[in-house]
Amino acid sequence: MTTIRRNTAQQGFTLVELMVTIVISAIICGVIYSAYSTYVQHYVAQRAIVEMQENVRAALSLMADEIRMAGYNPKGSSAAAVVSATRTSLSFTKDTTDATGTATDGDGNLDGPFENLSLGFVPGTDVSPATPDCIADSGAAPLTVTTGGAQITIANDISAIEFNYHLEDGTRSTEPAKPGDIRAVTISILARTEREDRGYSDQKTYIADSGRVWGPFSDNYRRRLLVATVFCRNMGL
Repeated sequence: MTTIRRNTAQQGFTLVELMVTIVISAIICGVIYSAYSTYVQHYVAQRAIVEMQENVRAALSLMADEIRMAGYNPKGSSAAAVVSATRTSLSFTKDTTDATGTATDGDGNLDGPFENLSLGFVPGTDVSPATPDCIADSGAAPLTVTTGGAQITIANDISAIEFNYHLEDGTRSTEPAKPGDIRAVTISILARTEREDRGYSDQKTYIADSGRVWGPFSDNYRRRLLVATVFCRNMGL
């Protein structure tokens, strides 16, 4: 007679054990996915902030370089000067290039469109309300330099810009009556990220050099305010 022995040491999982394992695995996967998703959102937000800051700093540096040359008149006969100065734009001439803009001359004549520059928001960007608040009516607009008959964008996604002018008598004004009295310019630029961050709400207020208050905007864009003073080293000579 043959005896059949069963090996009871090797048993399978019960249905309950399988269900418990599946639930635990699902929880672990959910935690990992949540952590990864949070990391990705944080990375995207930080990258957008870095790009915004690099964008506006480069534009501010370019504007500062140009403003320092406002009124450049090496021979004293070109009548280079600040042409117009408003809250959101600054126009001036400088005797630096020939008529084609391809060579420097300083010949004592304003003889070409490349010696005329305008910086800031283009006309029509900030027309509402009746008294401009220096904020782009559409929420954000390009910051431009116009020269040689061409309008060149130097920064995108600018929420607001303000030029505050330091005058010869020591006072300041965002709308000076006599542009020739300008000796320095303080630029306040409020930039925002290209895309919204749905996990963020901008409830901050930003104060320009003149004391003008921007915000809160109560939207999902992140913003940064930069303020810099540039001395017009060729004015008042």
